[in-house]
Amino acid sequence: DRPDAILAMGGFGSVGPVLAARFLRVPVVLHEANAVPGRAIRLLSRYAKYIAVTFEEAERFFPGKNTVLTGMPVIKKRNIQNPEEITGLKDNVFTVLVTGGSGGARELNRIASESISQVHGTGRQIQVIHFIGRNETEDIASFYSSNEVASFVRVFFADMDAAYKRADFALTRAGASTCAELSLYALPALLVPFPFAVDNHQSANAKAVAKTGVADRIEESELTIGKLTDYINFIIDNPEKLKTMKKTAESIAVPDAVGQLVDLLESVAI
Repeated sequence: DRPDAILAMGGFGSVGPVLAARFLRVPVVLHEANAVPGRAIRLLSRYAKYIAVTFEEAERFFPGKNTVLTGMPVIKKRNIQNPEEITGLKDNVFTVLVTGGSGGARELNRIASESISQVHGTGRQIQVIHFIGRNETEDIASFYSSNEVASFVRVFFADMDAAYKRADFALTRAGASTCAELSLYALPALLVPFPFAVDNHQSANAKAVAKTGVADRIEESELTIGKLTDYINFIIDNPEKLKTMKKTAESIAVPDAVGQLVDLLESVAI
């Protein structure tokens, strides 16, 4: 059957369906996740009734187009069969979540584990949830154990809802979904953009988020064990900064991004 409308989320897999929709006169809504739009979205924007964006910084790439700030559609609570519980951690201890994405981030893993261990060595109470990614070869769990840092280390962890709720602070990349989830969970963070992202879009995402005050950012090329150790010490010693970041996140989170996209589609449907 002929669709009433098309929603394209970017990537070159969107090109064929959008061009077919143009030929069949089916209205198109595009969604751009990042602060710097991808090439497919920019190419297809001429055919769209609306371009939904996650970051207002993306709007300048579409002059004269109907852009709508909808935020990033994310699912806060997923239905996971037999989810693994986060174990080995104590209550009321400052908990850092470290994740570099599914592929991992070897340098980020190394600097994070060294820094967190050094923070622990100062006598500050700290523990870590660390998702190291599938390409990591170092035994991060043993490193934490040898430094007497309570940790929960996994290559991959499906129940991110539990991880976000358990953490007090996050050290992460700056993908669009991650940035949206941090706001949704009101989780303060230090963003370390993936340095090889197309069009350096993660750096642009991090700048946009940092501008709001929800997170701080640093480029991976500038990140050192000393800088991260000092930063975490500062965060632990200044709980008011964390409270301010959390309140800001709560004020700008877009929990109904899916609903806004549905409304756009219904408004153009034939």
